[in-house]
Amino acid sequence: GGFNPTVNVLPYLGIRWVLGGYSWREMEPKRAGEFKEARAKAAAEGKPLPGPVRWEWQNVKVNGETKPWTVYRLPCIFSPPKWAVTPETLKYSTGVLSAEGEKAWREYCLVVGKAMQEDLPEMERHVCQITWEPMYPWGYGGTDEGLIRIHEIAYKALHEADPKVMVVGPTAAGIAADSWHDSLFKKGLGKYLDGVSIHPYNAIPPENNGLIEHIRTLKEVVRQYVGKDLPFIGTEQGAATGEDPGKDLDQARGLLRANLIMLGEGYDFNMAFYIMDYRGEPGYGYFYNLIPSRPWGSGKTAP
Repeated sequence: GGFNPTVNVLPYLGIRWVLGGYSWREMEPKRAGEFKEARAKAAAEGKPLPGPVRWEWQNVKVNGETKPWTVYRLPCIFSPPKWAVTPETLKYSTGVLSAEGEKAWREYCLVVGKAMQEDLPEMERHVCQITWEPMYPWGYGGTDEGLIRIHEIAYKALHEADPKVMVVGPTAAGIAADSWHDSLFKKGLGKYLDGVSIHPYNAIPPENNGLIEHIRTLKEVVRQYVGKDLPFIGTEQGAATGEDPGKDLDQARGLLRANLIMLGEGYDFNMAFYIMDYRGEPGYGYFYNLIPSRPWGSGKTAP
């Protein structure tokens, strides 16, 4: 989640992965082909290639020896630019691709697939999340078929370009049992996924609020319509305190146990939400942000 990379907090929390990188909206805000051209230009000039940042801190002691602490990005790549989607369907970070957008999306995914090989050659797999909370009606204004089409194009292009890629989606906001996943997988979404990503928000304490049952229900939906199990990953999980310090300990205990449950139920890995947040927000952060003018990425945090 959100943090300031100048604050040396990730090594002390043991964090190796953060979200971000290769966002289509950021890489090609004006027209198709911008990302490919930018990488070619940077390569010709001997400059760093545009793409996800890998931060390294040089002053972290590991077993008494100072070593760099490398942190990788897990990209969520769709977030479409406005020119690529039907305007009335664009909500939050997902919209239905136009005819022009479909062609541009395929080309963009081919470039991203090649870029991941160039940027992250040492990694055994390149986990690539496609969409971000495309929940109707607030996160997406289209149909199931439009959402599946986004994944179909990405899946085929990314696998064409990168033999190490692991395509994941559709990344629902919450894990409570509902018909959203059932509808998408029944219509064939699973053909275009190597794994299922989700933001497994669930009330705490997790044992008393159905987290285990929700996980197993979703896995059974996938098994039913895909015909096999798929890997599962969580890419955003948290619990709000409502800015009540009296709830901080319950939050900490609840999220630790929720994370253990996720891993125990077979998730490959699970990501926490923001490291810190600022006053006026509902208190998802592990620490308080002490610079309100810098929401989600303060360089000054509370203990």
